[in-house]
Amino acid sequence: MSVKNLLNRIRLNFRAAGLALAGRWLTSGDVAASYDALAATYQANWLAHLCRTTDRLHELLPEQLSGQLPRTIRR
Repeated sequence: MSVKNLLNRIRLNFRAAGLALAGRWLTSGDVAASYDALAATYQANWLAHLCRTTDRLHELLPEQLSGQLPRTIRR
C-alpha cells in the first residue's frame, strides 16, 4: 500500500468518525432521495454504455444459453 493510499484511508476514517460523533447519519429518506435523483438519467447514461458489452457477452455464451436470453436494445 502506498503512502498516498494510507493517508486517504486515514482521512476517510477521521471523516466518518467526525460525522458519527456529530450525529450526522443518513436516513432511509436521504438514501431514497438520492436514488430518485439518479433514476431519471440512469437509463440514458448507464445502460447505453452496457448495451454493447452485454451483446458481446451474449455472443460468447454457448448457443443453448444465448438463445434463451433477451437481446439488449441496440441503437
